[in-house]
Amino acid sequence: MKRIMAANRVFLLSVFGTDILLIILMLMNVGDIYVLQFLTEVFMVLPALLYVGCIRKKSIPGYVGMKKLRFKTILVLCLEAFCVTQISTFVNILSQLVFPNNISGSVGEMIAGKPFLIILLIVAIEPALCEEYVFRGVLYQGYRKNGIWTAAIVSAACFSLMHMDFNQMSYAFVIGIVFALTNEAVGTISASMVIHFLFNAVSVVEMYAVKFIGKYMRTIFMNAREEGKTNIISNITDQLGLTEQELESEQWFEIFISKTGENVSMKQLLPKAAFWCVLGIVGCFWCIYYLAKDAGRLEYLKSALFRRKKITEENLTTFATENDVVNRFEEKKAQQKVGFSFLTPALVITACICLLISILNFTENAKTAAVCTGVSFVFCVIYTLVWLLIYLPKIQRNEWD
Repeated sequence: MKRIMAANRVFLLSVFGTDILLIILMLMNVGDIYVLQFLTEVFMVLPALLYVGCIRKKSIPGYVGMKKLRFKTILVLCLEAFCVTQISTFVNILSQLVFPNNISGSVGEMIAGKPFLIILLIVAIEPALCEEYVFRGVLYQGYRKNGIWTAAIVSAACFSLMHMDFNQMSYAFVIGIVFALTNEAVGTISASMVIHFLFNAVSVVEMYAVKFIGKYMRTIFMNAREEGKTNIISNITDQLGLTEQELESEQWFEIFISKTGENVSMKQLLPKAAFWCVLGIVGCFWCIYYLAKDAGRLEYLKSALFRRKKITEENLTTFATENDVVNRFEEKKAQQKVGFSFLTPALVITACICLLISILNFTENAKTAAVCTGVSFVFCVIYTLVWLLIYLPKIQRNEWD
């Protein structure tokens, strides 16, 4: 129980840390998107590092099970990253029928004036390390006593909420579950770090490829303007969907990215995306199966996922070997029922904060925002009181460690 409460407090501090950072930077008139992105990830992972290193006094990489990966494993993870991309694309398109996609414009703005390697560091490498350490590391290990499915779903929900954007929440939740199951199959958090990096890196590469092609076409357009070739000018403006004035602007790429999202019909993309999503799901199942079998963890994974056994205290901080876990599943302590004890006030309050910020970002109606804020506050107060009445006596009696 203490481990669950600690994990939820880490989540709460991560959210508060990033929010306070953004407020401070806004007051200081720091509007550099690169600085904001870099510091946001740092402040998010800082509570987790302090908890592991200073409070638990454990090895920072060892606590979450970071290990080296074999080359063959990395190749399979590359295939799984492709499959995860197909699944997330379908969920993303589906969610855009209701919620707007704000991330494409942000990435387009970021890559407008920075070298490829810097953007790759900020958008792909840093989030893969920091976010995986927090959500598939500290939080997942905290919930793991409740069972792998519970840990995977709750940590994925926290990962989803942390994005504070309804569109991103949809596919972040799905890939969060896939990441957790992959880690269990391989036996190390390094697996999800690799997939997360590849998942984000693909977006960066795609954006730079689009920018390169668009820049080439813009050069042809500018030359055609000087030579008075109206037919070439007309073809390029039609293909890019931009006016001549927009192509001449220094912000042509940002305008192009924003217009691309407006001109695409999500309903037309759904059938093709659904087909690739089905293939992606099949591919993910095969990759997880192959990785578990190759690592000698297939029987352990089947037992953990389908026999409804709990994981013992000795296996909470590391990904144990197959034989160790299978033998310990039979221990009485592994049968201990903790129910919904992971829904501590810290977790519920943090979830309400994330949902509230998401609503505020989605709606511009001040009345709706005020009502949501009031309802969230009242709910958090009532839930905290009820939770304390139910679980605090058990904690004081040390029924749960």
